[in-house]
Amino acid sequence: MAAISESVKLSEVNDEISKFGAMDIGATISVYEERAHKYDEDYDKCGYNGPKQVATMAREVLGDNKSARVIDIAAGTGRVAEFLKQWGYTELDGIDGSEKMMDAAVEKNLYRNYYVDLVTRDRTKDIPDNTYDCLVTCGSFVQGHLDDDVIPEFMRMMKPGGYLCLAMKEHWMFKHYKGALECNLFALMDEGKLKRLDRRFLENYWGAETGIGFIYQVNK
Repeated sequence: MAAISESVKLSEVNDEISKFGAMDIGATISVYEERAHKYDEDYDKCGYNGPKQVATMAREVLGDNKSARVIDIAAGTGRVAEFLKQWGYTELDGIDGSEKMMDAAVEKNLYRNYYVDLVTRDRTKDIPDNTYDCLVTCGSFVQGHLDDDVIPEFMRMMKPGGYLCLAMKEHWMFKHYKGALECNLFALMDEGKLKRLDRRFLENYWGAETGIGFIYQVNK
């Protein structure tokens, strides 16, 4: 796949994203390996406000607990972590399937631990149970990325009472996941394993497009 051009436009990036659904995970990673050196520049031009919105959600639940352990899933170049670190949170770890995206985050000195791995419903090998106070992920629930059955693995990583802060484009909930992701979340709530603290619309999440954000607390 060709890299995004110097004169990148929102429509062009949307076209790139729409192709992910036809790719296997290896091809998806290859796209990020190719674009890593320009990822931040390109997405800034698109008005990608989601990372700050997710970081804000995490700050709301963590408050003054600046030493809370936070894991950033599908962290990319660390855009969510940039805000968290700016606000004084220091115990941040990041995981992403693209080594070059993680290399870009390393250059920013954002995380204590950098993991190059995919997060699926299976156990993530380097992350023990009950490790984190908060999990953040932004823009990762999209076709060709995280599956809708990944939430229990998120929960495994969390300490009892930890928080999940998730955000995505609103229309992906129905266009790609066809409601399955939220159904899985409801099922975990019905089982008493999750408590939903917030479900909010995120204005201008991606350009003029609306996002949707969730905050859950993990019950163990």
